Amino acid sequence: MQKVLVSILCVLLFQFSNAQMLHEKGMHIEHTSYNEAFAKARKENKYFFIDCFTTWCGPCKMMAANTFTDDSVGRFFNHYFVSYKQDMEHNEGPQLAPIFHIEAYPTFLFIKPNGDIFYRAMGYMPPKNFLDAAILALGADANIDSLKAKGKKQKLSTHDLISIVLLSQRKHLDYENYLNDYFELQPQKNWSSFENFDVIRNYSQNILSPEVQYLIKNKIDFDKIFGKEEVDNVLKRIAGANSTSADKKKVKAAQKILEDLSK
Repeated sequence: MQKVLVSILCVLLFQFSNAQMLHEKGMHIEHTSYNEAFAKARKENKYFFIDCFTTWCGPCKMMAANTFTDDSVGRFFNHYFVSYKQDMEHNEGPQLAPIFHIEAYPTFLFIKPNGDIFYRAMGYMPPKNFLDAAILALGADANIDSLKAKGKKQKLSTHDLISIVLLSQRKHLDYENYLNDYFELQPQKNWSSFENFDVIRNYSQNILSPEVQYLIKNKIDFDKIFGKEEVDNVLKRIAGANSTSADKKKVKAAQKILEDLSK
């Protein structure tokens, strides 16, 4: 009985953690130790990002308030990185500062899963400049042309497809075909995962697309996992985007959703 209760508690904590990430504005920051955060990056095969800051640093505070909270920054960094903040004058900071050769604040470190620093940047940057720096750091991994060229030679992974979707959205390019391919690579039973709901929330635009129709059909189940208010907001956004479409089917579907949500 005790084992069952522990298992249930673990599931609830996992769901709470993921739900918290969905509601978090901008970048998700790991609030653990350096080793734990880095281990998570390695486990998820993501790059590791560290914001090296101090409490008295004005530009550091501006980054935290204006840049890290930006939605476009959040989408990009949450996809490619496990992100971590370290006050370099407290806790683990004094030990890490000489290892990373930190000489100014803020300093941003971009680290490979093997622990190598492959890029560093310093100083305050507004969201666009910060994203440009991150894209420059990632190189081919964050280059639409390189990813599309890769797709002509081999089948793209779900990670690659969402990379194209994310970068296309930033450049205001059409990405619907790549989003369709992303969901086609997975069984429908996985479409209600936290990761995939986040994809729908951030990128789905077509109300007639398979993933949006799946969300509508299984709304009660999504409500239980992610909360009715959150799911309603996603559907309202998608319906609003289709309410003035030239496609009458989209307009009709949007009107029906808005009517159902108003009941």
